[in-house]
Amino acid sequence: MEAQMKIFEDVKDGLSKRQQILTETGGQAEVTFCENNFTNFEGVLFLDGCEGFVKNLPAANRNDAKFLEIGCGTGCMSVIYYLRNKANLSYVLATDINHRALDNTSYNFNRYNVPGEVRYSDVFDSVAEDEKFDLIFWNFPFVYLPTDAEVVSTFTVLDLSMVDAGYEAAGRFMAGAHRHLRPGGKAILAFSRTLGRPDILENVAKKENRRLEFIWSENTVQSGSTEIFDLVQVIAMD
Repeated sequence: MEAQMKIFEDVKDGLSKRQQILTETGGQAEVTFCENNFTNFEGVLFLDGCEGFVKNLPAANRNDAKFLEIGCGTGCMSVIYYLRNKANLSYVLATDINHRALDNTSYNFNRYNVPGEVRYSDVFDSVAEDEKFDLIFWNFPFVYLPTDAEVVSTFTVLDLSMVDAGYEAAGRFMAGAHRHLRPGGKAILAFSRTLGRPDILENVAKKENRRLEFIWSENTVQSGSTEIFDLVQVIAMD
């Protein structure tokens, strides 16, 4: 618990400093992601060094492919996935529980003419049963705290972009993703085994009758320390 709180406090401190910069620059700032320019609104999480996630997602290999991103934040992941797959990708749905993030993603979608929709949704709550996708992706808040940690009751919507207490939301992703996949589609989580708890994530998967397959990993230097970033495919066992 002590180590997990230290990780949370360090991540939150870094986020607070970035938010202060956004406040000082009038509520938004230009950022670069995968060599493309984006606008980051105040109140929305933007993480440097996560380019490897979107660069290593499976390509859209069928005509009329559809992509769903949970927890879109600034929308930069969805935009880059679209730009890398625009020959086949016909529709992008980006969701978040942070209304400011929805505004931010809409702004960046318009900037790059992304075909699709931005929608409020808590994981799959606002995704209809008949909406099916070839790839569902979530750079989920992989910092872990137990659900009974005192600080959890004080979380803001911005805190929820960093921490998934008890990996409860990840469990809902694992349980629900396969209802929204086309045949051959894939559900993938971004993860950090450095900041997160892979053992607990595995236990959550087993509870949902799912298997996790680590399909890509990379050592990334962040703020002078090395982190291990991963892409994890969620595979149904039934």
